Amino acid sequence: MTNSSAWPRLSELPAVRMVCFGTGNGSGSKLFQGFLDGHPQVLMIPGYQLMYLYPHWHQWRSDLGENWSWSAAVDLLCLKHAALLDSRRIPASDGLTTLGPNQDQFIQIDEALFRRYLLHLLDGRPMEPGIFLVAVHWAYAFARGEDLSKKRVLVYHLHVHEYIAMLAADFPDMLSLVLVRDPRSNLTGRFWSTVRLDQERLDATDGVVYMRRFFLCNVWNYMVDSLERLRGLDLATVRAIRHEDMVFDLDRLMWSTAQFLGIEDDPVLRTCTFGGLLWWGDKIYGKRLSNKPNASVASTQWIDKIDSVDRAVLDGVFQGYIAKYGYVPVADPETVRDRWRFMVAAFKPMSYEREVLRKYLTAATWSGFLRSAWDEGVGRRELIDYGFNAYYRHKWYNQGLELHRRRWYKRFVLAAQRLARRHWVLRPLLPAAAVVYVAVNLLRYVGSVCAMPVLIIRRALIAITFFRQNLEGTAILPDNVMADFQRIEAPEKAI
Repeated sequence: MTNSSAWPRLSELPAVRMVCFGTGNGSGSKLFQGFLDGHPQVLMIPGYQLMYLYPHWHQWRSDLGENWSWSAAVDLLCLKHAALLDSRRIPASDGLTTLGPNQDQFIQIDEALFRRYLLHLLDGRPMEPGIFLVAVHWAYAFARGEDLSKKRVLVYHLHVHEYIAMLAADFPDMLSLVLVRDPRSNLTGRFWSTVRLDQERLDATDGVVYMRRFFLCNVWNYMVDSLERLRGLDLATVRAIRHEDMVFDLDRLMWSTAQFLGIEDDPVLRTCTFGGLLWWGDKIYGKRLSNKPNASVASTQWIDKIDSVDRAVLDGVFQGYIAKYGYVPVADPETVRDRWRFMVAAFKPMSYEREVLRKYLTAATWSGFLRSAWDEGVGRRELIDYGFNAYYRHKWYNQGLELHRRRWYKRFVLAAQRLARRHWVLRPLLPAAAVVYVAVNLLRYVGSVCAMPVLIIRRALIAITFFRQNLEGTAILPDNVMADFQRIEAPEKAI
């Protein structure tokens, strides 16, 4: 439809209900979203391309001041969220560039058409983030040639639980789907996958230094605090999706989800795709690529392998969670013995904390760190610019680090490298600048080791806070989406 005079305006499009998706501990969120992909009644953008849209909106408005306009917002969207237009832009660990049967396809839309229709929808509308979010989804579907008249729900893969309050303020009647998984089976794995992911995105020295503090505290905090962010929402509008149920009973899970969302059951809900192309996951997570739920998610082998301290702490912190979502119970926080067991264990280093400390104290780690610092200092290893990608500024475990503001010692050594390239007579000064850079990083390394006891205490205090919630019965635990509906007869078309 190239005749813009015939294009529907925002007020002429169907009234769709907002669905906040992908929060909770986020386990399996992309996989589950892939099963929703292609449903004719679902308005959705593949992956979590827009997870930083709310913080970006407020940042852009502040930065542009009097120049803030719909046109500027669209320009910034297409720049900072460029993967929305072509999944090869601003590469991420989302598997959206290895789609299709041969894992060699990507998603691309007509940027010019997307921009024109988005501005058409926004024309005359007040500048509000909620309006922008909805219009972006409609424009994306329009550019893909989807039938807009059939849409009933807008599934927004928010992914970051800190932004739930922002979304709820704009859409007070929204539905929410949160992801849960037995935390005892994957906390350690999740920690190391986070470390592995970020060591590919950070300078080598930063990857080692930040392996503690924000990884330790925030990965832990993410597991225990994610459902807490739902406090204040009407829990009748929130449902939990167990990652394990994608393995145990995908058919019933998708049927139940369709009922909760108010959409029709459909065969597409049993195939994992993005943009209609088969999705295989991403190799960054160290798992075998597959288009099906990974059976290891539902394995209980962790029971025989889990560290005794980890088990005591996690049993106490997640006792209500474990009971609510039907996981294997181990401890009883009502008994004096188990309460004391938890309190003693809470202040002991957990397995991944001990492993981080061990890594810091091994000769291989610190010697490799010094080599990386020297290579960064003399320019053999290029320093990453953290200023462009929203990941460095808005990712939940990067918040507070101010990564987008380049530190003085990086500015110093980069200036020395530039001078050495331009003026050969100044090249002998570069090693001296590199020595300063290495010395500063060595101090950062020592500081990371010294901070470990403080971090363990901080983590223990977080654990005790949530342990008390279990005892008081005040933990936020939304109902399982599968508990709402008893399947009497499955629609033939969905089998």
